[in-house]
Amino acid sequence: MECIIELAGDTSQDTLNSVTIGDRTCGFMQSQTKLGDSEKGLIIDEAAKILGRCIPPGMRGNVTNIAVGYVQSGKTLSFTTLTALAADSGYRIIIYLTGTKNNLQSQTKERLEHDLGVCENNDYELVDLMDGSETTSTIRNTLKYTQAVLLIPILKHHLHINTLSKALRAPEVEPILEQYGALIIDDEADQSSFNTYAKKNAEKKEWGEEDFSKTYTSILNLKKSLPSHSYIQYTATPQAAFLIDSKDSLSPQYHTVLTPGGGYTGGKYFFKDRGMDLLSIIPDSEVYHHKNNQLKEMPDTLIRALQEFFLSVVIVALIQKREPFLSMMIHVDGRRDTNSRFCNW
Repeated sequence: MECIIELAGDTSQDTLNSVTIGDRTCGFMQSQTKLGDSEKGLIIDEAAKILGRCIPPGMRGNVTNIAVGYVQSGKTLSFTTLTALAADSGYRIIIYLTGTKNNLQSQTKERLEHDLGVCENNDYELVDLMDGSETTSTIRNTLKYTQAVLLIPILKHHLHINTLSKALRAPEVEPILEQYGALIIDDEADQSSFNTYAKKNAEKKEWGEEDFSKTYTSILNLKKSLPSHSYIQYTATPQAAFLIDSKDSLSPQYHTVLTPGGGYTGGKYFFKDRGMDLLSIIPDSEVYHHKNNQLKEMPDTLIRALQEFFLSVVIVALIQKREPFLSMMIHVDGRRDTNSRFCNW
């Protein structure tokens, strides 16, 4: 497949590993029709920097890297590009810690299937951890008898992570793992991955394994089950990763700052660059509070916001057809009864 990509920068600094831009990466980039050539080059460049700082296939060891990007700025696109690059560069196992909710796992799985064309070619083998005993045989047979890359999206929950660790430690799998490079991609790495008992532990003189949170312990078990692997954290809020003990296994040795796309709009755009002229301030009297301001009826500002949203859908999605759909989030608070009241309204 002909693929001419002009990278935006130098990927040679601090690299452990050489990176190949091959058919899988080119095929994925060609499917991203909304991106310009310069944007594609930048995305590949940043993914190549991440991969270049990973443990290469066939070498024992592990490393932790972090990729930091704005909220909704294309982190999923980045780690999908990273997946294709890893496949071109000889990696055979890519594990995704997809978040703590089932819908996030399903979303990641479906996006990988669609974007990488999993069902259309033999380049990838998507593993469903829910298949139980079939997981071990799928991993073994794929690694030994095919050239496909294993894609394993799992829930960020200790039971799921430990189940995968057990499959990787099976006698028919464990002896062959060392020769294959592996990536663990932790999506929304700030959620649940770190030891949530750290504050309690800091008040003690000594602590043992029983004082590690379950998800954190299961991630350590997963890392131990892979003799050659790189752990890549993706997050918009990296403070916890940077502030934990540097000796912690999840403390990153390298970081990459992801560049948002040209059309990206986020907090800086709305609150700084435009001087807040795109915002409407909700008066305190219309802000619901379960104790201090229990609204009896739907506030006028919410009605106007919904009206503007419905009109936007008609114009953008139905008439102009610029987007297939628009979405609106109404964030009330964390209480179920409050959200139920707004849902009824």
